[in-house]
Amino acid sequence: MKLMSKALKEEFTEVNDSLEDGASEILNMIFGGARTALDKLGDYKVVMNIPTIVKGDNVNIDFLTPTPALILKFNTECGQFHIQIGIEEDE
Repeated sequence: MKLMSKALKEEFTEVNDSLEDGASEILNMIFGGARTALDKLGDYKVVMNIPTIVKGDNVNIDFLTPTPALILKFNTECGQFHIQIGIEEDE
């Protein structure tokens, strides 16, 4: 909530649709940058699925990505969060 409050310049005191939309937008920005970088390498086809937002303390999200995953951990002045990206080979 603190991170999105700073980003959107609006004080949030509870999780709502605006916060979830903001989190999805952050994922879209990260994905867009990664996709551009991988496209330059030429051998990667990257497809994005609709992000899943999981919230709470000590959440076990292993069930969300049964395939190999890349986990990006962030420590910010607003607290910690992580993004888990499932990797699935195209058949």
